Amino acid sequence: MCGILAYHKNTGLKKSDLQLALSCLNQIKHRGPDGEGVVLIDSKTGNYQLLKTLDTPKDIITNLLVENYVENSADLFFAQRRLSIIDLSSNGFQPMKDENGNWIIFNGEIYNYLEIKTELETKGYRFKTNSDTEVILKAYTAYGIDCLSKFNGMWSIIIWDNQSKKIVISNDRYGVKPLYYYENRTEWLFASEIKAYYPLKEAVKKLNHTSINLFLNAAVLDSGASTFFEDITRFPNAHYQVIDFNSHTKTTLKYWNHQPVTDYSYTEKRAVDEFNAIIKDAINIRLRADVECGVALSGGLDSSVVCYYAQQLLKEKKVAQKLKSFSVIFPNQEGDESYFSKYIAQDLNLDAKFVNPFEEFSFDDLEKLTYHLDYPLQTTSYYASWSLMRLVSGNKIKVLLEGQGADELFAGYNHHFYKYGRELILKGKIPLYLSEAKSFSKYKNIPTTLVHKTVINEVKLFTKLKIGISKIGFKKEYVNLLDSLDNDFSRDMLPSYLRLDDRSSMAFGVESRLPFMDFRLVDFSGRLPSHLKIKDGWQKHIIRKSADIV
Repeated sequence: MCGILAYHKNTGLKKSDLQLALSCLNQIKHRGPDGEGVVLIDSKTGNYQLLKTLDTPKDIITNLLVENYVENSADLFFAQRRLSIIDLSSNGFQPMKDENGNWIIFNGEIYNYLEIKTELETKGYRFKTNSDTEVILKAYTAYGIDCLSKFNGMWSIIIWDNQSKKIVISNDRYGVKPLYYYENRTEWLFASEIKAYYPLKEAVKKLNHTSINLFLNAAVLDSGASTFFEDITRFPNAHYQVIDFNSHTKTTLKYWNHQPVTDYSYTEKRAVDEFNAIIKDAINIRLRADVECGVALSGGLDSSVVCYYAQQLLKEKKVAQKLKSFSVIFPNQEGDESYFSKYIAQDLNLDAKFVNPFEEFSFDDLEKLTYHLDYPLQTTSYYASWSLMRLVSGNKIKVLLEGQGADELFAGYNHHFYKYGRELILKGKIPLYLSEAKSFSKYKNIPTTLVHKTVINEVKLFTKLKIGISKIGFKKEYVNLLDSLDNDFSRDMLPSYLRLDDRSSMAFGVESRLPFMDFRLVDFSGRLPSHLKIKDGWQKHIIRKSADIV
């Protein structure tokens, strides 16, 4: 986990360009407090020079300073700010070069790197480090761009392919790890956060009034590639781009499609067994680290499942140290779940830590959060995440497992029930709808009449949209629960939560890992019928059933 930056100038880099790029890199220093690496590459010859900075590890030998750099001897600037998680030695530092002269900068984690490494070793590949970064480089050599489909993780990857003189850029399937880019006629720059562009005045010169108005009028952010700056764009998730220096062409293609298709052959037992197998392994590979891991514990279902499995797996590994849990609490406030988080922490004998954001709050702190988010807050609840990550960092934990994504995959929000109710009515399953509505209103303590009114309004709205009487504008109305979940996962809700999670964790040098975002679990959710996501009024039914708490 780290921050990365790649800068190219087709007229060659001058000393002033290096100073500019280093200033841009310094803007994301918080993402990698453990040091930085910089390599300068000549795209015509492949020749490279390691640039020495104040934060270059002492055992990486180079005498090149900005002051003695020969101008125009390179046109590519590759850099990384490192948060050391796997292979803590300088062997794991980036930019990293392989025996073919290829270079990589990489932000994220490839959780199944050990399995891929074993596969590559059977093909004759040998490794000099214990890092997942080297596995990416070797996998790229072995499989080309098809290596991306093998990766289970979160990433922004930029590779200089020395043989073909091209650059390959990729973002993970769901955009968990951010990457932004800017280009004009003579230069381009990729970076992990928008604030990296502040020293590059031309990049932040023009505001994107369309995006700004969309936020002001509808509180919409992260719904696409655009940002508040007209010339800065978010690199699309599930895509890769090839910049060919020989042909001077740029090609962007999608390497993965999320196209959920319901499999109605699922029985409840089969679904529970499959979910348990996937979530257990997803947590297991996310516990891989050369530093101590902790868990976020809200007291809700999703984080509790992560805690229970993590504790079980650590016991199987004979880890003697207590698992640390971190919880946000709101004593005497409506919605406070501290009773449940404390109960689970006691049941599992966790080393539990708690924070009350009300005791932490200051306007100066809120300003810092807004700065790190790169956007205005959509809700003050974002401050809870900020307080949590500060607590984690203060306890010397670098890796935190969280339950993010489960609600969008398995129908955890109230509006998901209303969409499901509409689906049942439109399919003529009125008795089933009435039974579900009765149970839902009981569990949620919502009057049944209000539930019916909300669902009927959903039916009316869908009918009006279907015959063209009403329009929603920037949003699209969906027929069934699965489509609604896919929209929340891909566009309307989760992208903003992922940005919050990335920025608040990285602000404190913490790597956030999300087991529910494992692509195998996302694919499983897409196949799962609605009646196994919501059943007897219970949302996220299959998770509850698998946890044996229904």
